[in-house]
Amino acid sequence: MWTDQDEQRTVRLAFDDFGWEIVREAARERGWAMGELVSDACLDFGDRLFEGAFSCEAPTFRERGGTGRNVPVAIPRRLWADIQMEAGRQDVEVEALIEHALMLRLAGREGQVRRSPSMATRRAPRRWAG
Repeated sequence: MWTDQDEQRTVRLAFDDFGWEIVREAARERGWAMGELVSDACLDFGDRLFEGAFSCEAPTFRERGGTGRNVPVAIPRRLWADIQMEAGRQDVEVEALIEHALMLRLAGREGQVRRSPSMATRRAPRRWAG
């Protein structure tokens, strides 16, 4: 999947156990290494940035936490620069933006990120009820 024109870097991503389970499962289903999945998510995110998609806005309500893991990511240099610039514009860490890109990619492919068992019993907020 990686080419000679890609620049490889190692990023430290953090998810809780459930998040890592989803990421591992998605990589396994595709027959990819975790780094390939994250790289693919960055490429997809770059397309979204180019289109000006609102979904590129990383959530600011959550603090990065969970278990951190080093993941090799290989994407074109220009995309690295775009991701760094976008992270600066949003005032978030590059790693947080890449975590967001990965969740967007998984949600886009599967239609919706799977919910944790504890979320299944929660009621949705009723703020849109008329």
